[in-house]
Amino acid sequence: MQRDEGRDRSSGVCVYPVLLMALAGLSHAGGWVVQGVECPREIDLLGERLIQCDAAGRPHMVCGSDNLYHYWHDGVDWRSVVVDQCAEAPLGGHSFVLDDGGHPHVSFCSGIGAFEEDLTYAYEDAAGWHLEVVDSAGSVGLSSSLCIDAQGLPHISYYDYTNGDMKYAHKEGGYWLVEAIDTEGIVGPYSSLIVEEDGDRHLAYWDLTNQDLKYAYHEGIWWDVRVVDGEGAVGTHPSLALDGGGDPCVAYVDGESRDLKFAKSDGVQWRIEVVDSQGDVGEFASLRLDTNGYPHICYLDATNGSLRHAWRAEGAWQVEIVDGSGDVGSSGGLAEGVANVLHVVYYDWTNQRVRYASSAGGTWGIATVDTCAVAGHQPSLALDDAGFACISHCDVLRGELRYTSEDESGWHHSVVDTEGWVGQYDCLALSPEGWPRISYWDASTSDLKYAFHNGSGWHIDVVDAVGSVGAYASLSLDASGYPHVSYQDSDNNRLKYAHDDGGGWVVETVDASGEGGRSTEIALDSIGRVHVVHYASPANDLKYARRDQQGWFTEVLDRDNVKGGIDITIDTIDTADCPHVSYLAGDDDLRYAYVDASGWHIQTVDSIGRVGWGTSIALDSNGRPRIAHYDATNGNLKYAWLDASGWHHQVVDSIGNVGSSPSIALDENDVPHIAYHDLSKGDLRYAYWDPSEGEGRWIVLSPGPLQLLAVSPNPVAGAARVSYAVGALPSGAHGPISLGLYDLLGRQVASLGGMPDHEGSHAVTWQIRGIDGGPVPTGAYLLRVQANGLKAADARKVILLE
Repeated sequence: MQRDEGRDRSSGVCVYPVLLMALAGLSHAGGWVVQGVECPREIDLLGERLIQCDAAGRPHMVCGSDNLYHYWHDGVDWRSVVVDQCAEAPLGGHSFVLDDGGHPHVSFCSGIGAFEEDLTYAYEDAAGWHLEVVDSAGSVGLSSSLCIDAQGLPHISYYDYTNGDMKYAHKEGGYWLVEAIDTEGIVGPYSSLIVEEDGDRHLAYWDLTNQDLKYAYHEGIWWDVRVVDGEGAVGTHPSLALDGGGDPCVAYVDGESRDLKFAKSDGVQWRIEVVDSQGDVGEFASLRLDTNGYPHICYLDATNGSLRHAWRAEGAWQVEIVDGSGDVGSSGGLAEGVANVLHVVYYDWTNQRVRYASSAGGTWGIATVDTCAVAGHQPSLALDDAGFACISHCDVLRGELRYTSEDESGWHHSVVDTEGWVGQYDCLALSPEGWPRISYWDASTSDLKYAFHNGSGWHIDVVDAVGSVGAYASLSLDASGYPHVSYQDSDNNRLKYAHDDGGGWVVETVDASGEGGRSTEIALDSIGRVHVVHYASPANDLKYARRDQQGWFTEVLDRDNVKGGIDITIDTIDTADCPHVSYLAGDDDLRYAYVDASGWHIQTVDSIGRVGWGTSIALDSNGRPRIAHYDATNGNLKYAWLDASGWHHQVVDSIGNVGSSPSIALDENDVPHIAYHDLSKGDLRYAYWDPSEGEGRWIVLSPGPLQLLAVSPNPVAGAARVSYAVGALPSGAHGPISLGLYDLLGRQVASLGGMPDHEGSHAVTWQIRGIDGGPVPTGAYLLRVQANGLKAADARKVILLE
């Protein structure tokens, strides 16, 4: 049950504090079945306006990274819905507004990176959520600011990264009209927009080239652009509001002094004040004016990692700490509900969660909205006696050891250990009674730990705390259920071994050469002998150790040609109890080693690309190896097996960057089951082979019921081959599957219907013609698949050629 070494997913969470002042009250036949077992939300707060109150004074907000989420409080608790399951994920620049009917509207930057970002607009009405691409000319959409005018039409300011321009888009007559407001230098990385009821428009933004705060005003003909503050490096994170007379106010940061500043126009000139100069303050400022016209600003105190609130009344600024418990304060918005109650959404970096604060009666109340997690890192899989999957895994973002298990009712999740930063190098085994046992590393204390469940809850032992120990831990249970663990002494680069026979843990050093203990894997044979393989660095050797009554025997299996990615299993079919090993060779090939009466034998299993980065091996009932491994070149989960004709290979999952740190187990019918990590989404995933139909076929599904898999060729000249997958559709969504082709304004230009809706993967050849039967003009389009209005998790950008 190999855990992938050195491939931790780095999940950055980009966040703004947001101040709200809204005035007023798979079982599939014949193939691999892939499931998203635990898919925690990736939560970004990036934008100056992410929270607003409805007419009842209840807060609503948007955030997201893997998907775009709408959260709201129903008076009792927080609720949420997925606005868009984004294959081209929301990259940031979110801005959120509720219209007069209480319907949410969102602007955000979506894309797949590599300068292919689009400005996207989403809104909800009685028919559900709708998405439109506003601008896709280059890399656009970062730092958007959204307003809805008196006619209910959207207006968005945003940054054109490709050209360094301040851009503006608004919808009129069903079409999006796009213009560049300012093209002098690099302008617009931060902006804040307001549209008045009479249609006049106000915009504050940052001029990066000149390091100035700028203001633009539009009164129906053209934009009048002026410099508000040009003293030094100023103007980042502007937040704009209008007073009762329609005069603009801006909160922003002085980049040189790191002060929070406030500028107000009287219609003739700007008056500038320093609001807070105590430390590095002012980033992610969010400004609103209360019903008395007094300004309120929430912002980050970067010096202390706290969220602050400043307000001006009777000519003086007052400052208070809203939340100083840890590294908090980066967030996205301030709002005012009924009775001038303030509402703020922000991010708690210490505990990796979105938090919400409101001021009632002069006191701030704080609550958690949602947590951010990365599940499935280094999963370890075991099957219980009924064939259900049990998986231990690490949430590397929060430093938790987690346990996920399946039964007749579905998947169940629990947290095993949260003390410190724990859970890496976890390894799972089930006791003879079926209870989970997990060895793992505590990175906070550099200790080896062991968790066991006996029906009354989780219990935790510290196995070894002498020095920095416990990395690369691997667990096996003997016939009596006693644990045996191999692991590294990182201080001395030694391979260590610990076991408990009921009298307490006994610890010993196996290899004291000073080059061992990395990527350790342990297995016990039929008579209880211990077998361990490990990687020796910097010698780059694959080493093997066996323990019997005479002590430890060690040897080198593969010299000067190993990178890691090691796993071991024992052939217990006969009395030979021969070890079998899979590992990553120095040339990035997947290798397999086994021993028989004539000695060790080594074979290359797969050499196409960088394969074997994380392997897991199991033996079928005939003693033949089955290996799950990660193809780092293509980001795929692969599966290899050996029979009399040689090695065979299949791709299990190729949707995104998947397959790192796989763990394989075979059930009593030799059916393979694999737990693995989805690097793209930060999810725990699980796949198993379903041989019930013919020779079997691959079925790869996302957690959603529809998946657009591929469009080939792309660009398209004439006909395209479109493949899609159908999972368990919800009630009412059954019916013929259709494809829709949309232009970048969101208008459907072509469709193809009548396709199969039964579960599985399908492919069609589409000679793309317009809705009127004529040719579709050359250009960029979005392709979606849907069933009775149920949108797929994916959209694909396709280019049509003549």
